[in-house]
Amino acid sequence: HTVSHVRTNAAGQMAACAAGRTLHVVDLSGDDYESNRRVFPPVAGGVIEDIKFVGNKTLVVAYYGGVCVFSTEAGASGIVLEYGTNVLAVAATPKLDYVVGGCMDACVHIWKLGQPEDKAAGKGVVDGGAEGEGDEEEAEGTKLIEYSCGGYMTKVSAVDFNWEGTQMASSGGTQNTVWDFTGQDGPGGTVPVVALGHSKNCTCQVCSECCFLVRVLAAAVLNCTLHALEQWRFDALLAAVL
Repeated sequence: HTVSHVRTNAAGQMAACAAGRTLHVVDLSGDDYESNRRVFPPVAGGVIEDIKFVGNKTLVVAYYGGVCVFSTEAGASGIVLEYGTNVLAVAATPKLDYVVGGCMDACVHIWKLGQPEDKAAGKGVVDGGAEGEGDEEEAEGTKLIEYSCGGYMTKVSAVDFNWEGTQMASSGGTQNTVWDFTGQDGPGGTVPVVALGHSKNCTCQVCSECCFLVRVLAAAVLNCTLHALEQWRFDALLAAVL
């Protein structure tokens, strides 16, 4: 399979890539990269759509049918978060208390997980529920609450948290939507900040670590030419909305 996604961890000592349904992780601290390569089993659904490191030792992987959380530590189990359609993008807060998927059905699906120590131990497999039901389940010590946030024009192709995990930027259609995760239940019951003004669909985004500035590349790659780069400040957006 063709390599579709490549990521490195924050320390720059580990790299991961997706090829089809399989995840490859390489320890870059030595010279013999091939002998330090680990191959994780194929995900249950379709091909891998997105991968991201959470810290230095955890990976979240999006695919058709849900999200997998992998630990790069030897012997650790993973967590499966199921969803009924294609998950195109994935992100998680630094403490892994929230995992978010950008979905084909024009929403972001949010999984609120239990305590980090439960997840780090890799206890059990977590099964998802239907969209928007606010389901709450227990899976061998890992508590799961999940719900969806909609209002997007098209499929959600990008999701990114800021460094603190308090804001999550997402792209779907011609708008960039920022959700506030500072509440007890994340963005549940809140109104997001929406950045408007693109004439074409956003195809990707870059979120700065401080998350005061989000740069969104509009669907501006026509004939391999970049046409537009828009910038917004969150504080200016908040003032304009309020």
